[in-house]
Amino acid sequence: MQDLPRMLEKGSFFEYRGKKIEKRWFSLSSLKKLIKELVRVDDSPKRIARGLAIGVFWGILPTFGLAILFALPTAIFLRANKFSTILGLFVANPFTTPFIYAFEYKIGELILRVTPVAVSWRLLQLENLLKLAKSLLVGGSVLAIGIALLTYFLALQIIIRYRVREPKKGKERRQAGKFKVLMARIKKKVEEITNKLLG
Repeated sequence: MQDLPRMLEKGSFFEYRGKKIEKRWFSLSSLKKLIKELVRVDDSPKRIARGLAIGVFWGILPTFGLAILFALPTAIFLRANKFSTILGLFVANPFTTPFIYAFEYKIGELILRVTPVAVSWRLLQLENLLKLAKSLLVGGSVLAIGIALLTYFLALQIIIRYRVREPKKGKERRQAGKFKVLMARIKKKVEEITNKLLG
């Protein structure tokens, strides 16, 4: 769980691997920063794209707010990047969910060829609720699979192209990160040896 973002208690930022990222999800500059951070994550492009696709898949399925309970175990099982999985879940939010669910229901209705359920008190009858649930589940599965596959291939191409365009910067950044970790370990060992000698 090392690569999960750590939310800060104060301020309008969350911290990811020592870098502060703004929490204002709807500003264009924040979105660009978030995409840059996602592309620069120290992981393989396939794992990042896989994580994003998993998040989008579970975000689109009608899980009614429980998507994260399914997305993270799936990401762990399929060895995907967990940070990108969480970002993918944001495809479903209070603004997009009503439209996604309505579209899923329409797709399910067309596939199953069921008569539309009229919005009335009869909708609460068990038979009508089952029809609605079946249409939503079938439509949701079709839409989720389609958009998740599209997300995977698009994200993979974007990440690969970005890293090809800026290979030196990415390599230098990764080497600098590894160097810092190595120096921290050496410093810790030196302190341990010094404490033993002096103690």
